[in-house]
Amino acid sequence: RIVSLLDKKSGRELLARPQAMVSAVLQDGHRLTARHLSREGDDLVFSFSGDRGKVVLSLKTHEDFFDFAIRSLDLPETESLTFFALNAAATDYRGAMANMLSDDEVAVCLRGYDLPVEMELERDVLRLRSTAEHGLTGWRGGLAAGSKAAMPAMLRAMAEEAGVPTSKVAGPWALGAEANRGSYLFADLSHPATDDWIELARRGGFSTIHLHGWWKTLGHYEPRPAYFPNGLDDMKDTVDRIHGAGLRVGIHTLTACIDPRDSWITPVPRDELIPFASYTLARDFADGDTTLYVEEPPVALHDTVFTYSGNGNAIRIGGEIIQYSAISREPPYAFLDCTRGAFGTRTAAHSAGTQADYLQQRYIAFYPQPDSPLADELAARIAHVYNTLGLDMLYFDGSEGMRSRYGIDAMRHKIFRLLDGDPLIEASAHGAHNWWFHSRLGAWDHPVW
Repeated sequence: RIVSLLDKKSGRELLARPQAMVSAVLQDGHRLTARHLSREGDDLVFSFSGDRGKVVLSLKTHEDFFDFAIRSLDLPETESLTFFALNAAATDYRGAMANMLSDDEVAVCLRGYDLPVEMELERDVLRLRSTAEHGLTGWRGGLAAGSKAAMPAMLRAMAEEAGVPTSKVAGPWALGAEANRGSYLFADLSHPATDDWIELARRGGFSTIHLHGWWKTLGHYEPRPAYFPNGLDDMKDTVDRIHGAGLRVGIHTLTACIDPRDSWITPVPRDELIPFASYTLARDFADGDTTLYVEEPPVALHDTVFTYSGNGNAIRIGGEIIQYSAISREPPYAFLDCTRGAFGTRTAAHSAGTQADYLQQRYIAFYPQPDSPLADELAARIAHVYNTLGLDMLYFDGSEGMRSRYGIDAMRHKIFRLLDGDPLIEASAHGAHNWWFHSRLGAWDHPVW
């Protein structure tokens, strides 16, 4: 157990009470807590009772924080591993993004460095956890504690040592960044109207013009011809003129969204799109059939319409997407009244036994698997626009459509790591892993409601 976390400067105890540091949940739901600890050099060896197994953590000390990593785990059928947990005494302020508990004088901050690490804040307990889904070992974290006033400097040192993606106007640098204090003006801006928007921004006291609706389709992110007839050349001219007026420029994105009109969907949808659920065709589905029979009962989240905030009704079978408008939830299970070749895909015959994927949808868009080549390509498209134009700000909107903590973080990290300079980041999803490069929380979109 962790029995003390002492602030040497003030002499204040930062733990509320002793806390078991390492525990595991097995596949059958049983929880085991490590009962014995030994030290071997810079390694801490945690053993479970009854010779069930052990966890080895490496430990490294720095002037202002500790680093640690899961070197190995010898415990069969582990579903998740809590490899660091502590109860903090100061709980006046709860920083979910920073994974920090504090009062006006002291703070305790427990950070995961690698994306698979789950950072959790529950009442007065800070916790780091790994999962079998993304791998139980090899992941890193850090602990900083002490003076509240010194915490930003501690976390800046931690970020640089950990090698996580950072921006000098975000995360532990955000409070001191003057760039974060100005307002940004949402602009559905066309190239010929650039000077008008500059004048409007000046008169409104804005520091940044934020380009919204500038894309032809989400996915490839080519400039919208009606706004920028000469593509990126027109956008670059707009950005240069805004910079010349002493203002900054940002662009809006919907992070991982792929428009059904994009060439990654039509005429042949990419294989790496995320499904809500997958089914097996129970019967042949001939070209022209409008009833799709499946072996498995349809999951509860199916919608029968394709709407902005709904789950949608799109099923991909090979290179074809169909849309159904009714469901048979009793045997024989089926999707009824199907529209064939939806979103410009090609109709085809499909044999019994073929897999059919109910595609994840939100905001009239589909999404890439977070660790897929398609996700890499999408990230590169956004970064290409940002870097070519020499922008100052990027808004990660819509990333919650990935529908998983890991998916949101993985997509945003992929994009951010490709951006030049120190981008100012605004976003609609406020995750702990993205705190390293998140600049501010003013995400209210544009006032159209």
